[in-house]
Amino acid sequence: MEKLVPIQYDEKLTEFNLEENKNCDDRIETLLILHDYDWMNYKFITILPTKKQGYLKVEIEYFGTSTSIMKVWQTINEKVYIHEIDFDAYIFIDFVKDYMTKHIQNWEDTYAFCGEKEAIEIFNKILNNVKNYKLVEDSDD
Repeated sequence: MEKLVPIQYDEKLTEFNLEENKNCDDRIETLLILHDYDWMNYKFITILPTKKQGYLKVEIEYFGTSTSIMKVWQTINEKVYIHEIDFDAYIFIDFVKDYMTKHIQNWEDTYAFCGEKEAIEIFNKILNNVKNYKLVEDSDD
């Protein structure tokens, strides 16, 4: 298995098999969790059902330190590969600021903020700024 590569974004989402998305068949869903009880633990989750790289479940985590982690479960032909990627936390910090600003600006609009463009942008930015990359085949499938 090869390392993940950036995904080309366009408004029609032509690089994706949206019908394979389990919860949402017309767009890419996103989830941002900001847990700040005793220590920062922020997590961004998205599903990217790509045509070229398979079904990608993406979790990006920020712990309040200088490095963050993106973990991707890649399913191809019923095999699961796990990619663990360390990157500079400033990428996530900038992402959260942008994501939340756009989300709040969208509160008055007719349609809810989706964040699919932002999800693809951070995925690509992380892949272009890797500190450490680990790839393993999941033995629990």
